[in-house]
Amino acid sequence: MGLTIYYNGVLNSEDSLPELIEVVKEVAEAHSWKYSTFKKKFPEKSFSKKGFDSSVYGICFRPDGCEPVCLSFLSNGHLTSPWMFDFYMEKGEKENISTGLAVKTQYAGAEVHKIIILFLDYLSKKYFREFTLIDESRYWETRDEKELHKNFNYLNNLIDSFASTLKSTKKRKGETLEELIIRAATKVQSKRKIVNRKYKNRK
Repeated sequence: MGLTIYYNGVLNSEDSLPELIEVVKEVAEAHSWKYSTFKKKFPEKSFSKKGFDSSVYGICFRPDGCEPVCLSFLSNGHLTSPWMFDFYMEKGEKENISTGLAVKTQYAGAEVHKIIILFLDYLSKKYFREFTLIDESRYWETRDEKELHKNFNYLNNLIDSFASTLKSTKKRKGETLEELIIRAATKVQSKRKIVNRKYKNRK
């Protein structure tokens, strides 16, 4: 549970990578965000291949309270998760490595989420030939700060409500942890429906 950004894309050229890494480093340092780099230069003519080698290229940065935001690539220029890449490479399942990333920003707050979206927008226009993004706050699509804060507040309240309900829900005899969590989530959902109906009736 938590507000998430999903994004995918392909760099416009192998020569873009070193400059992109430097730009990300500068922004991360300006905001006092931690960052880590992978390989900084693609092999020659790697973009002309459908396949990819055994290395990850690029950089990740991490604002406080946020999952790492990665600009990490396969050798053919496609975005990929460095952790999933390592996982499948270690298992010898290279064919299961997928492109695209997801990052939860819920606990970083609306303002940090906004900065990340605007930064990804800038990078996508300057360094990518293909780029898609789905933003659960809808700020990417709307640039509406009111809707951004509304969605953050809604999810924060939902998370708090679920945590409170889970804590107060007693485990039944023979009930598994998974069944307990589902029962607590169902309670929260039912409460939300009642509140929403009452709100609509007042309008």
